[in-house]
Amino acid sequence: MRIVFWGSAEFSVPILEQIYFSTHKIVCVVTSKEKPSGRGLKIKPNAVYEKATQLGIKTIAPANPNTEEVYKFLATLEPEVCVLASYGYIIKEPILSLPPKGFINVHPSLLPKYRGPAPIQRVLINGEKVTGVTTFFMNAGIDSGNIILQKAVEIGLDETYDELRDRLAKLGAELALETLELIDKNFPIITRAQNECEKSYAPKIKKEECQISWERSKFEIHNLIRGLSREPGAFTYFRGRRVKILKTRVPEDLLSFPAKNTNQYGGIIPHNKRLFVSTQDSYLEILSLQVEGGKVISALDFINGQRLTPEDYFEYRA
Repeated sequence: MRIVFWGSAEFSVPILEQIYFSTHKIVCVVTSKEKPSGRGLKIKPNAVYEKATQLGIKTIAPANPNTEEVYKFLATLEPEVCVLASYGYIIKEPILSLPPKGFINVHPSLLPKYRGPAPIQRVLINGEKVTGVTTFFMNAGIDSGNIILQKAVEIGLDETYDELRDRLAKLGAELALETLELIDKNFPIITRAQNECEKSYAPKIKKEECQISWERSKFEIHNLIRGLSREPGAFTYFRGRRVKILKTRVPEDLLSFPAKNTNQYGGIIPHNKRLFVSTQDSYLEILSLQVEGGKVISALDFINGQRLTPEDYFEYRA
């Protein structure tokens, strides 16, 4: 089948590759228009644009994908199906109805749960034990179309956003190809409507959500950190500098170190070459972190480099 692929994020890349190396033909890739970022305000192509260029696929990055100009151009390509995965913009009519065999979305959650732009982060932050990938036919709503296929996976206790994203992207690539084969051989296919009573939403991560409040429980903090690692990253402050906490572990062993700093949420406790922080209900072990302006380091490197005192703590700034 002739396919137009829509995507922008890292999650999209394995799906793009899987379709490209199949018997189907990607006639165009539509990706998001990048905005200047960083100190030099340079424009860096996103992961999908780089991969599509490498594969030699015609690629466009319109500022607004819903214009008449974009519609007319895509119509000349005569796509049978469109496949979207983490594109970043809402697609409207008449583009939704352009492909005769449907506009498919590959979404990293078990719909109708976690509709919206940040499903992977939110399942981790909320401490979910199971998630998955859903393919569905898009409609005018937000991730509300009829489900084609769906597969679930268990989430590891310490699994981070980057790790879960990559795992779901691989599953999404397999499910996308399975969906395309089903459509190609059996169109129209049997789908099922989403249960609106079970829906939930996964809103975009806001900057203010990323600061760690050490007055919360160890599991709440652990889930926040792994849900935001590595980008945008959960952060705190130490001696006036911002510090990203990238990987943590909830200790299972009974800690035998002397109670120091326990009257201070965020109190830093080095013990036997390990780094612990006091929380509302216990302690959390830090495994890796990044001090502002520096590289990612281990907890032991942090202990050795900072000359910690019993009074040191990670600060929350209101």
